[in-house]
Amino acid sequence: MRCLLCRNLEQAVEARRSEFLQASSHSYYGVNNTQAAYLNVELQRAMSELQDHRSVCRAAISELECLPNVAQLRHPPRSTPGKVERVA
Repeated sequence: MRCLLCRNLEQAVEARRSEFLQASSHSYYGVNNTQAAYLNVELQRAMSELQDHRSVCRAAISELECLPNVAQLRHPPRSTPGKVERVA
C-alpha cells in the first residue's frame, strides 16, 4: 500500500508525461519546440521528486522488502531435448 504522497507524485508524473507527449507530437509538426522542452524539464522534475520521496517513504521501502528476491524467481536452466549431457 502506497502513501498518499506517493500516489499524488505518481499522478503528477503521469500528467506531466502526457502533457510532454502531446507537446512533443505537436513539435514534430513544427509547433513550439520551446514548450515541449519546458514540459520535458517539468517531467524530469516530477520524476526526481517521486524518486526522492520513494527513497525515504516507509510505505515504499516496506513494499520493496515484501517483494521476493530476484534469485528466488529464477528457474534452473532447462536442458534441451535430445542432447545428452555428460558429467566428467
